[in-house]
Amino acid sequence: MVAMKSALFVDFDNVYSGLRELDPAVADQFARQPTRWVDWLLHSLPPPEHALSGARRRLLARRCYLNPQAYQRYRTAFNQTGFDVIDCPPLTSEGKTATDIHLVLDVVDLMRNEPAFDEFILFSADADFTPVLRKLRRADRRTTVLAIGFPAAAYRASADLLIDPAVFVREALGIELPVPAPAIPALTNLPPDDERLAGVEPPLRALILQVHQHTGAPPLAPAAFRALLEAVAETASGGAEGHAARAQDRLRANGFDIAASEIEWTLQNLLQAGHFFQDGQDDLRALSYKLAGYLVNLCRREQLQTEEGFAGAVHRWLSGKAA
Repeated sequence: MVAMKSALFVDFDNVYSGLRELDPAVADQFARQPTRWVDWLLHSLPPPEHALSGARRRLLARRCYLNPQAYQRYRTAFNQTGFDVIDCPPLTSEGKTATDIHLVLDVVDLMRNEPAFDEFILFSADADFTPVLRKLRRADRRTTVLAIGFPAAAYRASADLLIDPAVFVREALGIELPVPAPAIPALTNLPPDDERLAGVEPPLRALILQVHQHTGAPPLAPAAFRALLEAVAETASGGAEGHAARAQDRLRANGFDIAASEIEWTLQNLLQAGHFFQDGQDDLRALSYKLAGYLVNLCRREQLQTEEGFAGAVHRWLSGKAA
């Protein structure tokens, strides 16, 4: 068995807040029982691409960067799991900490010193770490990333291995979420002749494919996306557990065959957008505006060049008004 010398860096505030958006119990499990998911990293997570065949991780460095004013109660659990806990208190009135600079300096320091680390594992969705991932790649080091939410495309492309948050929550934390949380959209490189967009006008078709490539949004025709959001709204009263399955049954009854993964993507990204189901706002108008705004922000973050009226066009697509 070949030992792969690994270093683990946890941007605690970033990961905890991302998991809390999915479910507070998930975030609490991550924070209170790090021993469990560290064991999963060591014994269950496959090595990144181009690692030595049969390599098995050995975590020589474990560092957790944590705001002590907000998360001091979790410090002991990480200390007992062998982490060096680096306090990163707020430095500004907005609560900004120096986590980024502390983490980057530590990565560069370990990259240059002995022993030579084979793999750097980074738990954060912060795109500011993209340059350090690229620096590690140029130094021929393997990089593994856990990013909760939707990480920037450049950040994803700079890592050798991306840990799927749904897998992490299910296998590393031992929690079955009602709605999976995919880190990377399963739908990529959509063929331009996808039959689901047959009959859609070329300008709208181009917009749909563009948004899909930058955000992972299901590339559905306007009528299908409207039906999807209506089904999500109509079945929300049953609660989070089984919501996707109920919505899919409703869609099939209405003559729409939409994949479960696309329904789950929609539910998860509505949650990421800040929507709270069963709060009296579960209708087509509310869901389409919330999701459209979120997708537009993702596209802008990915530096997609858009024309005037882009946001309105996205909303018309999702709400079916562009049909």
